Amino acid sequence: MAHSKVNTDEKFEAFMASRKAGLTVVEFGAVWCSACKSFAKHFKTLEQAYPPVAFLKLDVDRCSVTADKYQVEKMPTFVLLAEGGKVLKRLEGADPEAVRAAIDSLLLSSTAPPRAPKSA
Repeated sequence: MAHSKVNTDEKFEAFMASRKAGLTVVEFGAVWCSACKSFAKHFKTLEQAYPPVAFLKLDVDRCSVTADKYQVEKMPTFVLLAEGGKVLKRLEGADPEAVRAAIDSLLLSSTAPPRAPKSA
């Protein structure tokens, strides 16, 4: 799924309301954030590596209500969400390997078969 730049809180809410299943990775950044700019190529690589995952970029200056909701204080901040906007994982800083590991972990756990109950 291609990434989208979301420029209003309303568009973010509408997107999340329409997302019935699957993982969403949200990068909270700003146009003036140099670390966010340098992460752009990694974001594109991650997007290509994980087609079923939705990738969104939010500008904290334009989506301040959403940034406050997810308690964004540093940039970039990555919030990995389940359907309905439930926070599964949160990462601060431009570390592509940490973001990749978080995605892998969440995708693996969501496809793992249920465990058999322990016998008494």
